[in-house]
Amino acid sequence: MPSKNLVQRIAVAAVAIPLVVGIVWLGGWTLAAMLAVLGVLGAGEIYAFARRQGIQPLERTGWLAAAAIPLLAYWANGPAIYLGAIWLMFVMALAMARRGPTGRPLASVAITLFGCVYASGMLAFLIAIRHGVTAAHRPGRYILLTLFPLVITWVCDTAAMAVGWAAVAVWPRRLHCRSDRRYRRIAVQAGSGPQGFLDAHSRTRWRARSARFPVLRDSHGGGTLSHVRDDMSVGVAILGSTGSIGRSTLQVLARQRERFRVVALTGHSNSDLLAEQAAAWKPAFVGLVNGMGKGEEGRGKGTACLVEAATHPDVRIVVNGIVGAAGLEATLAALRAGKRVALANKETLVMAGELVAQAAREGGGEIVPVDSEHSAVLQCVAGRRPTELARLILTASGGPFRTWAPERVSRATVAEALKHPTWTMGKKITVDSATLVNKALEVIEAHFLFDVAYGQVDVVIHPQSVIHGFAEFVDGSVLAQVGFPTMELPILYALTYPDRVPDQGVRRFDPVAAGTLTFEALQPERFPAYVVGREAARLGGTAPARFNAANEVAVQLFLEERIAFGRIAEIIERVVSEDSHHRGDATSLEVVLDADAAARRLAQEAACS
Repeated sequence: MPSKNLVQRIAVAAVAIPLVVGIVWLGGWTLAAMLAVLGVLGAGEIYAFARRQGIQPLERTGWLAAAAIPLLAYWANGPAIYLGAIWLMFVMALAMARRGPTGRPLASVAITLFGCVYASGMLAFLIAIRHGVTAAHRPGRYILLTLFPLVITWVCDTAAMAVGWAAVAVWPRRLHCRSDRRYRRIAVQAGSGPQGFLDAHSRTRWRARSARFPVLRDSHGGGTLSHVRDDMSVGVAILGSTGSIGRSTLQVLARQRERFRVVALTGHSNSDLLAEQAAAWKPAFVGLVNGMGKGEEGRGKGTACLVEAATHPDVRIVVNGIVGAAGLEATLAALRAGKRVALANKETLVMAGELVAQAAREGGGEIVPVDSEHSAVLQCVAGRRPTELARLILTASGGPFRTWAPERVSRATVAEALKHPTWTMGKKITVDSATLVNKALEVIEAHFLFDVAYGQVDVVIHPQSVIHGFAEFVDGSVLAQVGFPTMELPILYALTYPDRVPDQGVRRFDPVAAGTLTFEALQPERFPAYVVGREAARLGGTAPARFNAANEVAVQLFLEERIAFGRIAEIIERVVSEDSHHRGDATSLEVVLDADAAARRLAQEAACS
């Protein structure tokens, strides 16, 4: 069964080809107008590709040229070539005047001319065939001759797409990394050049990619733009804009307005703050998951608004700052739509890492981690070969109860649990930091992001939260990423990866001010929920999803002061070890969601017992 896009191409062609036959039969200005429209559309695709490479075409000039060439070819016939030459000289003069010597004028002019000439210049030959000197004597023959290149182009183009689809559907599991390790599920890329974790593999007809680290797949062929105008800025959707990650993202974007624009915002229930953000940023789409009165154009309600925002056609980057399992479907939809997902929602990979990998492969999307620890690791390993990496070390602050005795920890209050010593975060993630569940989730996430075995991921306590992650290589060398605690740096890196752009919004690192840095071994008896999470990772299948679901329920009950802090780990352990629910593979979204729902029910029952 071919992909949905391929079916759509064939369906559209069934209508479009007879329509084109009729237009070619009419000829004259009707044909010239149709070719002008096609020329503008074709030039637009070329210019969109150029923008992703950091080249700024003179779009309006190019579109006008693309529309004018077929019309001039019909109207002026012989003299059209002279008018075209005058037009091109005007374009070059205008480009040099507007762009200056530092604005890459030659690249801008070259791509502008290429776009309009390639798209419309080639189409203009159809007019020459249709209205040639002898065409009037044998019109039927010349109509068929005109249609011939159009049909051949469509057939070859669609055949290439079908072959690409077939290769992706049948062959990808046979791909192996250069060290003959197992297939790496999601492809993390690290800039240009042969620095990857996988051999290059072809996907659809659009592009063949070099897969590098197992999570990031640069679906747009490169980094972000270093100099952009408003009409060239990268569209961003922020899921959870009223939360901690969402607010930090908007602070970053406020300093990078030349590079990015906010296209979509969604919030959970804070309608007042969401309205303020919408008024300030004027996005094309706004959604409120809980509390929206009615849906309107450009407005969304319910959980469906998350997917709607994530797949908005003007969005290229989706910042997923949603807490918990609610972010999974939006991530999958964004990846299938070919978007970059700047992922702060670690639960997505914990629940359904294999499904996320599949969505990225099929849709051409990519994931760049926003978690400070995984961002740190990415910055350390980007560009390295797979055989070089020996171990990852994630750091944990230890939370507010690092020095407490276990019996005292079990009686901790909500207020005590929310007093994190180094980070300012939302309530749920702050409690996860106190139980160290967040580190168990991050270990599972690192497994999928960087395709390392669980035994190659260690966690150490680092109370100062200055070093965010280590990467140890096979020769014994260790790289670390260092910085004062802030989420704005990993957010910015996820937006601009693999490039770095100037930014003055965060505190610069000062080793003297950082003072003494200490490290401690993680004590399992102090953090029993972390131990359960590592066991869920070992079990695999739907166990991580059940672990995550049980934790979400237990944390919410604790925040509502319905259970004691010490019962969080107890509830999670009971759910993960429950034998009544199957432990099969997470083979589909339905299976994962079923396991999630069952775990939530069991967690509620465990809390009441």
